[in-house]
Amino acid sequence: EQQHLEEVAAAATHGPLYLCCDGSHDPIRHIASHGWVIADSYGNPLWEGSGPVDGVPSQLNPYRAEIHGLLAVLHLLLRLDNYHNIGCAKAIVYCDNLKAIKGVSNQSPLNLKQATSDDYDVFLELKSLQKELQIQTEMIWVKGHFEGQNPHFKYKLNKIAHKAAVTFLKAPHLSARMTIA
Repeated sequence: EQQHLEEVAAAATHGPLYLCCDGSHDPIRHIASHGWVIADSYGNPLWEGSGPVDGVPSQLNPYRAEIHGLLAVLHLLLRLDNYHNIGCAKAIVYCDNLKAIKGVSNQSPLNLKQATSDDYDVFLELKSLQKELQIQTEMIWVKGHFEGQNPHFKYKLNKIAHKAAVTFLKAPHLSARMTIA
């Protein structure tokens, strides 16, 4: 893990980091997962990973899986920020769930509807992480499952994050994986 963090930190000095996350949910088995990928300023994947989504099984849903992906990438950015001193870096975070992007981009305090939602715990942590981050972070919606000619690298990153989430969902008994791309 340390080697991957150092490689990503080095890439952050040459331009923005691009991160993409996605979620996956199985309503039959009541499980969910998230996947993520970090790329350099040219969109070349450097590191990817996946993991489970926590919560009461009956309350797991696709949205919670998506925001856990955002949670994972913000934790990675905070770790880079704290241990590799890249506070002046910039990160672009892509997610294919517009509601999640709008929710995490909203700078106002959580409203009553949000505070009573099943996903309140995750939003509190997302807001807390955003306050701690020194890295300039921009959240951008990306069309999921894009099919077209000459796609921008953000669509390729979305496919990688999606595949990581689905792969983990199919084999949740395995520990979270982080691999070099």
